[in-house]
Parts: sequence; structure tokens; C-alpha cells
Amino acid sequence: MMRLRGTQKGEQCDGDANRQIETRQKIKRKKTQPEQEELKGTFAAVLIVGGIILVGWLGVFGLFLDRA
Repeated sequence: MMRLRGTQKGEQCDGDANRQIETRQKIKRKKTQPEQEELKGTFAAVLIVGGIILVGWLGVFGLFLDRA
């Protein structure tokens, strides 16, 4: 019967344990990659909303100067 145990650097472990560790690492990599693609759309949305807010403030400031 194979027994899985935690290993430290430089310590050997069973072949099955190595495969399980590699599989877990691949799953972690796959989970983190899609976030990078989604951030491009988020950045564009933030720029658009920021532009709308900036135009609104400039418009109100222009009205303030016009009435002063």
C-alpha cells in the first residue's frame, strides 16, 4: 500500500505523489490565467467611466465660470 506524505526540498517521494503535485500545480495555473484577459476589459470600462465623470465635472465647472 502506498502512503503519501509531505516532502521537503531535496527529499524524494513516490511517483504517484509527484503526479498529484504536478496536477495540482497545473490546476492552479489554469485558474489564474483567465484573470489576465478579463482585466483588459475592466481597464477599458474604468477609462470610459472616468472619462464620463471628467466631462461632467468640466461641464459643471464651465457653467460655474460662466455665471460668475
